[in-house]
Amino acid sequence: MNSEMKDGMTAAMAADNGWITDMVPQKEPMRFIDGVEHVDIENRTVTCSFTPGVRPCAGFSEEKGGMPAVCLIETMAQSIAALMIAEDGKSGKGFKIGFILSVRKMAFYGESILPAGLRVLSTARITFEDDAGVCMAETEVAEAVSGKKLAEARITVMKPNDAHIARMFG
Repeated sequence: MNSEMKDGMTAAMAADNGWITDMVPQKEPMRFIDGVEHVDIENRTVTCSFTPGVRPCAGFSEEKGGMPAVCLIETMAQSIAALMIAEDGKSGKGFKIGFILSVRKMAFYGESILPAGLRVLSTARITFEDDAGVCMAETEVAEAVSGKKLAEARITVMKPNDAHIARMFG
């Protein structure tokens, strides 16, 4: 398969997942994913894409030529949200907003500024979930073309069930 055919297939798959991206609660300028490239519900894995400087984005600076790499934490968290949205949509459940509880084993590799136009892929895999809605995910961001790892973390989120939400905000 040539590169052009592969790019076309990737674009078609991403277009099929557009509804997931639309459901991510963060909007510009706080949106740190551009699209959902791949979802595997069975293995609880998602890959999202993001390119700094393509559209308005918090932290982006023309002066610095990019944005702080620390913003990749939010890219990883929004990738987890995209996976949860996909799972809820597949199961017919209504999507509930999750809350970050912790970011652990965070590591950055490379420059402190993510250059404008550098397309990255953020992969998240949920490795644990309990009945209260606490989920742990292993996440990673890499350059789309080279595959060079830029960051990784273990992020814990809570997507509380209705009873928990009522107790917290009711």
